[in-house]
Order: sequence, then structure tokens, then C-alpha cells
Amino acid sequence: FFFLMIRRPPRSTLFPYTTLFRSNPDVKVVAVSEAAKREVEHFYQVDGVQVILNGVDTDLFYPSTKYPLAHPIVLHTASDFKKGINMLPKVHALLPEFSVQFLTAEIGEEAERFRRGDLFFLPTRHEGNAYSLLEAMATDLPVITTNVGLFADLTEADAVGVILGFKTTPEEFVDAIKEAWENRKKFHPRDWVLQ
Repeated sequence: FFFLMIRRPPRSTLFPYTTLFRSNPDVKVVAVSEAAKREVEHFYQVDGVQVILNGVDTDLFYPSTKYPLAHPIVLHTASDFKKGINMLPKVHALLPEFSVQFLTAEIGEEAERFRRGDLFFLPTRHEGNAYSLLEAMATDLPVITTNVGLFADLTEADAVGVILGFKTTPEEFVDAIKEAWENRKKFHPRDWVLQ
């Protein structure tokens, strides 16, 4: 029996499971990142949590062969406060030379939409292991994000993009986006995904 912990639900909803975790050695708890593992161990006092990272289909998500446009396209998927949507109006206003776009796609269109971008930006405050970041990296887009979830422990962060603290200001994100664009050739996020 496996129990997959994707994100941290309220403690009260996990109470019956917490008892089951502690009393049954056949029950395994799986987390999607080392950071998520630490949360489960801390908040629910569960030992033996295993980490299995989210996967991404690298045959579907592959780099684009397009040439960069005059106005680089910065894609994002920030849709609520936790994902950093409150940062976007100011970031957008401070980046007139960039086209900051919300990535929308029907099921099955996501990979093609990622290939239209030049950078990927997710100013998230809390993650386990964001699929959108992995998909962007598989498409070889340098990422600008925060050091939460998977990125809290990423030792090769300088190879995938610019990773900032989760209390970063819009101005700091703007500087990071400009830095990622200027240094885009030194980043190889797809290589990290393929490891």
C-alpha cells in the first residue's frame, strides 16, 4: 500500500493516516521532493518517507528551434497567491522590453506552448515539485523561480536558471529575469531533467 503525499493537507485530515503510518510497517509514504519529505516528517512525525521525483515526458517536451524574438517571451503559470500572481503586475510593468505571458493550453497543447517561450518564470511561495517548472526545463527554457520544493535542494541551480529566495521582491525578480536572458546560453535545464 502506498500513500502519495503531493502537498500538505490540514493536519486534522491526516490524523487517521498518521496513526496508520506509525503502526503499519507495510505502509510507505512517498514525497515528490526532499523538501516535501522534510515537511511530512516534521508535521506528521512519520519516518521512512521515500522520495520519488515527478517525471516529465522528454519526448513530448523538447527544445524549440525558433529564433528569439525582439521582445523575449517570458511564460508563467502563476494563477493564485501561492504561485505568486500578486508579483506579476509590477514585474510586467518593469519589463517593457519583454512579453510576459500566462501559459494557457488545452490538454495535449502544453508542450507546443512551452516551445513558444524564451524563459519561464514562477514566483511560487510553496511547492512540492512543480510540473510546470519541469516541463519548462525539459523544453530547455531557463527558469526563474524560488528556492522552495525541489529547488530548495537543487545543487545545480546555476545550470537551470536563476533561483531566488521565496521572499523576493518584484524588482529582484525583474533583475533575475534580465540576468537569465542575458546569460541564457550558459543554462542547460534540459540536461538536468535528462539526468
